[in-house]
Amino acid sequence: MGPVPPHPHRWHRRRMSLRYGFGSCRRRLLALDGGPPVGPPTSWYEEGGGKLLLCFILLAFALRLVLGVISLLFTHDFSVFHSPDSVTYLLPAQAMLSLGAFSTHGISEIVRTPGYPLFLDMGLKIGRWEIVTITLQILLSCATVFLIFKLAMLLFENVRVALISAFLYALEPLSVLYSVKIMPETLFTFFLMSFVYFLVRFLKKESMRDLCFSALSLATATYVKPISYFLIFLTTFALGIWGIQYIKRRFLRVVLFFAIAFIPVVLWQMRNLKETGYSGFSAVFDKTFYFYHVASLEAQTQKIPFDRAREILGFGGWEKYNKKHPEQLSWTQGQKFKWMRKESFRILKKYFTSYRWIYTQGVLRVLLDPCAVEYLRLLGKYPRRGGLLKQILDQGVIKILKQLLKKKPMLFWSYFLMGIVLIFYFILASLGIFSYRESKFILFLTTALMGYFILISGGPQGLARFRHPVMPLISLWGGYGCLKLVSWMNNELIRKS
Repeated sequence: MGPVPPHPHRWHRRRMSLRYGFGSCRRRLLALDGGPPVGPPTSWYEEGGGKLLLCFILLAFALRLVLGVISLLFTHDFSVFHSPDSVTYLLPAQAMLSLGAFSTHGISEIVRTPGYPLFLDMGLKIGRWEIVTITLQILLSCATVFLIFKLAMLLFENVRVALISAFLYALEPLSVLYSVKIMPETLFTFFLMSFVYFLVRFLKKESMRDLCFSALSLATATYVKPISYFLIFLTTFALGIWGIQYIKRRFLRVVLFFAIAFIPVVLWQMRNLKETGYSGFSAVFDKTFYFYHVASLEAQTQKIPFDRAREILGFGGWEKYNKKHPEQLSWTQGQKFKWMRKESFRILKKYFTSYRWIYTQGVLRVLLDPCAVEYLRLLGKYPRRGGLLKQILDQGVIKILKQLLKKKPMLFWSYFLMGIVLIFYFILASLGIFSYRESKFILFLTTALMGYFILISGGPQGLARFRHPVMPLISLWGGYGCLKLVSWMNNELIRKS
């Protein structure tokens, strides 16, 4: 007699083991089609998803707190948390408390907006303002982790994707760093993500409450950092395109969004016009164009250092500026900034070919700079004043990297390792974006938002911190990309098995 054939149930068990064994990862980690998972119910995420999210939020809190404590232990100085621009927010905050006016050295402030100085006032009222401010920023950064989870649930309706997105942002280096810096990045990013979250909710549910919260969040973010000023118009335009199919029902909603977002901005512009004759929302754009963009062109055309070019233009306060431009002594602030804007556009238009490359270099720095220098500064391993930006503007990126490898290997390898982490985030986000097949409008909205902040931050002042508002969305799409990658690897394993 020949060998006894295996019982048919044995083959059935083998097929089921392949399906529920190799496929368990897919079943538990992936439900990207929106349907119920195949096989037995998986209650581990239903019961433990909230606990995992809480663990990730606590991890985010611990990382940021530990960074702050270690920085103090290394330097014994609270000024390590300051940046060169920190004082430009602190002085108006102190003036609001002592004088009841938003001013710097007795002059009405129109470069900085009142959002972040008002935030600093909470710490100034309590005392030990650095500790209070940093603690609040750490909490806001943790709240942003939660917002990313909620936004991912809205977009992908998948708790696995949402948890991974939250986890990625909890570990994201820029968000960890700027939660302990006296700078508006963390506060701005929180309100920006609130704007995105409520906007996506509105697009899915068309709730008027969500629309109002979205517009208010964008207006508040603009008061913190004026860089989102143009987003009000761009978002209104995008919503107009979205609502054109049902124009009668949606037109009033688009108008309402614009009104709620723009009226607070107009009120601040009216204040600026009344007190200084400046009709814009913030003069930071005019100042940046003149003292950074024009100075960079002057440095390039005249073959002089970047700092020297800014000095020639009058950078360093109104006293130095008036010495370089005595004909403007009787002018108001508004008139001076208007002249800077007009002169900047004239020069940039004249040397547009050279300026185009300078601006592109700034965009690349914003996109690819791992920000290793700022971490070393926090630990007292790098000078607090000065940095690589001026050297890069004067000598170029390649030459500076070669010098770092020879003279400062620790800084070079810090850049290298953090650069790998940054590329990892970009790869996962790219996988998520290119594999998403659901709402094309929401995909366009989120990717356009990332592009907006990267492109608008170009030029000689371009730094890694201007990438900070983009990283929550990178983490969001990175979570989706990670699950797509796991799905592909699992499918390959099943196919080969």
